[in-house]
Amino acid sequence: MSATIAARLAELGLELPDATAPVANFVPCVRSGRNLFISGQICSWNGELQYVGKVGRDISVTDAKAAGERSAP
Repeated sequence: MSATIAARLAELGLELPDATAPVANFVPCVRSGRNLFISGQICSWNGELQYVGKVGRDISVTDAKAAGERSAP
């Protein structure tokens, strides 16, 4: 990663996790026109699952949004 990218991530207060090995062979997203359909993503950080459960029952909507940000391909 270039110094400029690392500096920008630090400026935004973002940290990237270590890359993990794939656990399956699938297409993580498909673009159709202006839409992007994402499937099969899990929220993990350095190999540890995060935000496990059903939204509204086990995790809050705020936590679900954070999980979505971390799960994006």
